[in-house]
Amino acid sequence: MSAYKLLFRILIGHGYYSTAFAWELEFCLSATSQKIMNNAGLILKKETNGICMFFNEARVDILNLYAVDPFEPLSFDFKVFSRNPEFENFTDLPFLKENILFFCSKTAPIQTRGDYRLTRDVYVSQSDLKSMDSKNIQSILTRSERLIRPLCIISIHPQATSGSSFDSTVYFLEFNARKTIWKYYLLGKYTKERVSIVDLENKIMFTQKDNERVSGNNDALVFESDKAIPLTQVPLCRFQLRKQNASASRTLVKTLPAPSPDYINRRMNKENKKEYVSEIFINP
Repeated sequence: MSAYKLLFRILIGHGYYSTAFAWELEFCLSATSQKIMNNAGLILKKETNGICMFFNEARVDILNLYAVDPFEPLSFDFKVFSRNPEFENFTDLPFLKENILFFCSKTAPIQTRGDYRLTRDVYVSQSDLKSMDSKNIQSILTRSERLIRPLCIISIHPQATSGSSFDSTVYFLEFNARKTIWKYYLLGKYTKERVSIVDLENKIMFTQKDNERVSGNNDALVFESDKAIPLTQVPLCRFQLRKQNASASRTLVKTLPAPSPDYINRRMNKENKKEYVSEIFINP
């Protein structure tokens, strides 16, 4: 009975998810890569933290033939899509324009624990962009995928070691969670109170801004965080709404809700730099 051995594993981390892994991703092989996988009898398995590819040790000769073939080399090109329509909202992504995120094992630096980092920096960044007009990108994507682009492309090129065998290799990349200014709108009876928003860990300060008129022609008290806060699936911050008086304060809302990633505004700050704002409406 032939044994299967791990050829490679791809792990994708993400600071937004409580699991620390971007589990809502789909990996689609290009037509050429799918042909190689079928011919070599490989097995592709989806995991919660990524994917892994296994090869049949009894058929390793087929992999070696591909490894030395200059016309049909041994490579696996994955088009990665997210099943979550809000992925781009809660992810700190570079501005794409006419580019696409492209990660290649040929340029992946090895890390101290023996894994290979597919990103050029610690997190996915502008440095990982590749022009949509490049020949290898054009050869991987279908016509429709050039219009509705995948989140990224991952290209893995396994290399045979001495003895015409293949070592098991682990590749990883990590997306950073988007950071936003949290902007609370306090409505109803709160507009008539002297209130403040307090961080129980004393890391974030909230400043009261000018009142704003919101839908329904209602006035709202507005508070903004003094710094951008990472969006996370499970809130890591705990903010309270408190009523202030001359001698003491009283808690009105024990834990204020965290923002949803489905709606984020962009604006220019005082330094004329782009920043993201999450709006949260509190109506008693």
